[in-house]
Amino acid sequence: MAAPFVEGRLWDRKLEVEVSTRCAQSGREMQIHLDDDLRWSVRESEASPLLFEPEIDWSLFREPTIVHAYCAHSVFFWSEREAREFRADRRPPAGMYLTLDQAAWSTRLAQGALFAFPE
Repeated sequence: MAAPFVEGRLWDRKLEVEVSTRCAQSGREMQIHLDDDLRWSVRESEASPLLFEPEIDWSLFREPTIVHAYCAHSVFFWSEREAREFRADRRPPAGMYLTLDQAAWSTRLAQGALFAFPE
């Protein structure tokens, strides 16, 4: 979710990305469109996607970049029902299940500090 937001600001240009993914529980395909202002849409009108974002223990962080840490462990779900089924089938992982609106809002908060100061 954060890639077009962060990179759009770093490059000072408008960016749009298409995410082709599958629900981690049901396997249904989704096409999610994101832009540099964290606006999103999903091609499949019946989908109401959720995103699982892992909790990162920064004291043990060894990934090459923060993007690797999140991308390797973040997954999308078609709907809240699929996310609940996934969680019930497994030991609850450390992290949060967020709607895409919540993910966009938290990304703005977390990444805003990177761009708070003028050059």
